[in-house]
Amino acid sequence: MSFGAEPPRGFNEVGGSNYVMYEVGREYLDSGTGWFKPGVLQPVVATFHLQKKEDVRQQLKAMHGSGQRKIAIMMWHSHLPRKRMADGGIYGHVLASNGGALTPQHAENLKGLLALIREDGLFNELVFRFAQQGSVWSQQWKVWNEEAYKENLKFILSVRQQICDVLEGSDIKLVFDLGAELGGISKGSVPEYTRRLWADYTKRFGANDTLGFSIAAHPGRISNLIEVYDEVGIRPSRHALDLYKNVPKWMPGMVSEFHAAGIEEPRIIILETFWNSALSLQEFQQVADQFGLTFEYLMQWPWQRDAAHSHYSDVFGQPAYNEYLKKD
Repeated sequence: MSFGAEPPRGFNEVGGSNYVMYEVGREYLDSGTGWFKPGVLQPVVATFHLQKKEDVRQQLKAMHGSGQRKIAIMMWHSHLPRKRMADGGIYGHVLASNGGALTPQHAENLKGLLALIREDGLFNELVFRFAQQGSVWSQQWKVWNEEAYKENLKFILSVRQQICDVLEGSDIKLVFDLGAELGGISKGSVPEYTRRLWADYTKRFGANDTLGFSIAAHPGRISNLIEVYDEVGIRPSRHALDLYKNVPKWMPGMVSEFHAAGIEEPRIIILETFWNSALSLQEFQQVADQFGLTFEYLMQWPWQRDAAHSHYSDVFGQPAYNEYLKKD
């Protein structure tokens, strides 16, 4: 296996990037403002029809060329008001899930993006991440919202089927994150939401193609989430953590939470961390050494450790992943 395709110590496989934007406007990159202004953000599904197909292909090829072998797509979604639907069903990073379905344009965009990912055979795994926002985000519900829950479930099932249709017969392993960073949160109606959705999803499909709910790493959340899984009666085989800072501070406690749940050798995916950071790798390797762990793989987020503004850095023009690969 050639250099650039081998995982570093402490990891089983080579990972890749969360592919979330084609580009972000200078207003945000320079000053941290303008996130919700039209045209500042170009999310990969919502704006695919506005891109040049060859430009998208070149971004994907550049990711592969930098050594990446997996790709994650985040789909933030919400029930948008009429004005936003008239604006194309997009508001900042969020696209419409009204009625439990993508708009016709966004459905075509998803199909086109997945077709590009498939036809060039650049990646061996796709993690597709559903991220509820606004009125359909259960963390904001002071009381249970059955209508929003049913719309979210319908949306997830509909989008899942579209993805499976495009990738059927390909060599790409498909994995779903049913609620990005919802795992283990106790606020609002999240415990009931994750319990209901986990039961409804696994009743239809089992747990083989899902990570369950990714966890924005914080003490107590692994225990909380495993309790939800156990109430339903089925656990995912792998668990996904989003963790940037506080790796040395929080990871030991989180490993202990896995052990307390009877998971002595947890299969952990680092689903989000800083972009191409040698320090981040070192911190995860220290945890792996301390507890005798081997992480599954690492997915970086387009946010540099020393960035002036949170959420996003201008990195996809020249993708890099070398710090998360085995060195000669």
